[in-house]
Amino acid sequence: MRKNTEALIEEITWKEARKLAAKGCQELMQIIDELNLDDSFTLIKVRYPFGTLIVQNDVLHLPVSNTMTVPINDSKIDKRWQGKLGYRSIPMGMITENSLEIYRELDEKVFSVALSGPNTGLEIGIVEVFGSTAAYTVSSGARSLYMIPRISKKAAHKKLNRAYGVTSPAPKRLIDHWEIFKELYASPNFKTSWDCELLFLTKTWADQLQKDDSAWLKLKCYIQRKAWDHCELGRRKVILDVVWQQASAILTKKGMKPDPYVVDTLKHLILISLGGISGSRPINGDDFAGPLNEIQEIYSSIYGLDGQVPTIMRPYNFSQTENSPIYYSMQTPTLLSSTPNFRNMSSNIEDMRDLINLKQLVFEHDYGNLKIDNVRFNNLMERMRFEYFHGEMYAYGQEIRPTREIPLADSDFLFSPNKKRDKEFADNGAYIRGCIKIVRNQEGE
Repeated sequence: MRKNTEALIEEITWKEARKLAAKGCQELMQIIDELNLDDSFTLIKVRYPFGTLIVQNDVLHLPVSNTMTVPINDSKIDKRWQGKLGYRSIPMGMITENSLEIYRELDEKVFSVALSGPNTGLEIGIVEVFGSTAAYTVSSGARSLYMIPRISKKAAHKKLNRAYGVTSPAPKRLIDHWEIFKELYASPNFKTSWDCELLFLTKTWADQLQKDDSAWLKLKCYIQRKAWDHCELGRRKVILDVVWQQASAILTKKGMKPDPYVVDTLKHLILISLGGISGSRPINGDDFAGPLNEIQEIYSSIYGLDGQVPTIMRPYNFSQTENSPIYYSMQTPTLLSSTPNFRNMSSNIEDMRDLINLKQLVFEHDYGNLKIDNVRFNNLMERMRFEYFHGEMYAYGQEIRPTREIPLADSDFLFSPNKKRDKEFADNGAYIRGCIKIVRNQEGE
């Protein structure tokens, strides 16, 4: 059984917080150092166990045990913390250890914005400074976690019930995998301790920021810049609306009326390609997204995956400078703007073919000097490539490749904590049957 004797909630001075804040953001630490603060400017260090909520419905949650959080206005929460952190619906805070996911869950879909970690500065409570509300949920560790092999067998799932007290039924949908992972972590038999650690600024800071004090100007400017960064998703959506207005005119001239779901999927994929929201990547052993090494081991040794690699997908944002491809599953769509009707395997493959044709038409158009981050939109599109995968019987020439080929170019799909290469890739997994890979084009391609 794991043990962590550190307090879940603790008030500390800036002198005590400096080393932690250095992991949160060196720039922010230097700005605060220049203020020469006295000990009245305290911070609240909070440890959020894996899978617990940090923010929901514009309300901060705080931990009351190693497996549970509750809203800050709950009677279980000490009024001292309510007084220190209740100056806004979400107080300002930074991540100093592990990660949190920002997402919105709606209509059985999870729209993932980002999996964020240390060295991002003030990441919580920024838009609230300016009177806005972030309409997202925030969880400790990743919410958007999907096991590639099938884990819905009732007999095998009962083994988790006996060994770890899991009470939820075997998951029928990909979005239910996280619930099982949370239950595994909550078991006293789970060995790994995993918390997302946050440092929150208290009311004293917020009150001082309201004053006309030139010494605090750098910190005020920093907060304004972070707010600008946090509204990037909205700004990019505006640019894409302009792009789609031009693309729609082209389609109209050609007499084409693509399926609205396919249109929304392409717009969503472009937004992922620009790094504005998350796609997915297989985990490769770092436990940044959660205590996933042990979860992989449990499914290999206790559940029994019939010789398949326990590949788990986690949120990941595409980068124009990295060589790490990301993936989007049409079996578990994350777009919010369209709610498709029930789509079986045949309709998924038809959607994928329609998507290939639509992408070609949209990408070949010249959008002039329309720019994102001072780069022409057309140039951004040229830097990326989409590759399409489906089950063996649905593969289609060079356009749609069989899923068994995915790990040939991305060995992370074969990662297993025990380091042995004695398991096969689960090429029949639901997540990858109808999967789109987004990869950066190499020079000259």
